[in-house]
Amino acid sequence: MQHDFIYQAIMQRIQERAQRIKYIDLYNGQLDADDPEALTFPLPAALIEFVPGEVISSGNRVQRQTLEVLIYVVSEQPQEANSLEADSVRRAALEHAPTMREVSAAICGLNSGNQAPVGFSSMARVGIDTFNLSGMITANIITFRTYVDDRTMISETEDPEADVVIQV
Repeated sequence: MQHDFIYQAIMQRIQERAQRIKYIDLYNGQLDADDPEALTFPLPAALIEFVPGEVISSGNRVQRQTLEVLIYVVSEQPQEANSLEADSVRRAALEHAPTMREVSAAICGLNSGNQAPVGFSSMARVGIDTFNLSGMITANIITFRTYVDDRTMISETEDPEADVVIQV
């Protein structure tokens, strides 16, 4: 199933409602580097990963898929943040929690509505995990679950022998 539409909806919602986020992209292993200094994007960032689940036919040529959306919220985290004396550095270290709340609030309840060719139900947050990084970077993964209905296989054709419209 295509996830382009869902990615665009998530990206737009984060841009509109999570003002702290400076960078949004698909997750492509960017956090797997051994050296956090190798990150080439501004922080805080939101990296989006799709984990497709089971696909079932829900009738009328519509397929339904369970989809987990993982959003990696990545921020700078000065070491020894709890004992830092500089107020500005301490405040920067404490910005990660509100950034996570902004992203979570932006995505909870997001859905496609009924007009999209690939519709998805309201996103529900199902968990938050820590992503272990070394050095001056901290990341958490906020997991959302939704159900995707792919209606792109539906087309209307007329049966020349009847006065009805058939869904094919």
